[in-house]
Amino acid sequence: MSSLAWPLLLLLLEGAGGQAGTAATCPPADELRRALNVKRADAPTACRVLEHDITLMAAVVPPAGKIAGRVVIALSFNGHRRRGQTTLPKKVSQQLPAQADRWTIDVAPAHLNGAHWFRVDVTATAGQELTTQTIVSYFTERRRTFRHLWTGLGDRHERHWDACQLDTASSFRLLDDGALFRERSTTRAFRDPGLAAEQLAVLDRECVAGPPTRDTFTVPEDGIDADVAIPDDLRAAARENWILSLQARSSPEALGQFLTSSLALVPRLEHALMSGDPQVENASIEVTGASAYFMDSGGRSGLDWSRILEIVASPGQPLARALEQLRNDEGAWVEARTDYGGCHKPELAEEPLRQLVAAWQAAPEAYRKAFEPILAADLREMSRFDCVCAKPGQRRELQRALDRNAAIIQPLPGGPEAARALRGITSGDGVHFDCSPG
Repeated sequence: MSSLAWPLLLLLLEGAGGQAGTAATCPPADELRRALNVKRADAPTACRVLEHDITLMAAVVPPAGKIAGRVVIALSFNGHRRRGQTTLPKKVSQQLPAQADRWTIDVAPAHLNGAHWFRVDVTATAGQELTTQTIVSYFTERRRTFRHLWTGLGDRHERHWDACQLDTASSFRLLDDGALFRERSTTRAFRDPGLAAEQLAVLDRECVAGPPTRDTFTVPEDGIDADVAIPDDLRAAARENWILSLQARSSPEALGQFLTSSLALVPRLEHALMSGDPQVENASIEVTGASAYFMDSGGRSGLDWSRILEIVASPGQPLARALEQLRNDEGAWVEARTDYGGCHKPELAEEPLRQLVAAWQAAPEAYRKAFEPILAADLREMSRFDCVCAKPGQRRELQRALDRNAAIIQPLPGGPEAARALRGITSGDGVHFDCSPG
């Protein structure tokens, strides 16, 4: 299940912004270049040690003649490494200094709303600090590489004859529709360095701070990471799921749409995985709200609770955590027996069900409505789970445990119907005692 470690790794990065403790340090520049497969000995490097010995590294290879410059980025964790790159723009509109004297680079998690992205800032300086231009690139990590998402202008600083100084600051946001938003504003500073009045007047006329600019850019982010080919319709649905996750942070109504979308994606991920290349071992598909994977011992699919908990606003957190505890991988009502699953042991679910009812009753109405599809799905699954751990001679004890759970869930939406099904498990024709799946 090693491929699943990377989405979990990205969750750690959301809160990591700088050097973290003394667990690890950045290697020397030459070692960074080797790790990044950069052969230019003069290529500037950057590195950040994040949490849990995760090392984020980057290098810029400056342009040479007709060869464009490029940015290389990598993430190192427990012996694994993910690498990606993009070329620097050559168009005049990008305003890179024609003859840069110095190049610097910085790399860090991007800290944009809802995005597990990484940001690389490359700054070119020309003419003894007379002009500096920063080019910003965003990447997202995938299980085998980094995917480049966007590159464009960042900050710019210009000095003209020590009289005029123009400073342009750029800020970025991720909008609720998935677009990257950039705002650039320029401030002007002008002083008299002792020049003749006529020459000073010319410089003053040329020292113009343009109006603020606001731009939006479409980025090729779809929130999907997969070992197998993904059909276009599923990729579109995954992007919609990601966009809903951005909106869900501030809207319980959008949270409900995101959760419904995630539930609907689970069987589609299973189908895409089963239809994929059979030569791919331990294959998996992950989207923002759901995942499916297969290992040698079998497969599993479901919601991505780590992302859901990250997205849910504080009023809905207790309910979200109670539902996560009820789900508890196979389900809190399941006792593991084989690699393929387990059997129904209702005693295990009693406390999680009590906590769920308490959290449900305390939650704001908007969050109860948002999570109701997940509650309904879990109650339906639990009340129909007829592979029981009890032996045939323990039918009476099993029935009492099922009755207790049925009484607990009565106040929940759909609880009475699920309770009737739960009580009837032992009398059903399909009940399997002392059951070991697989």
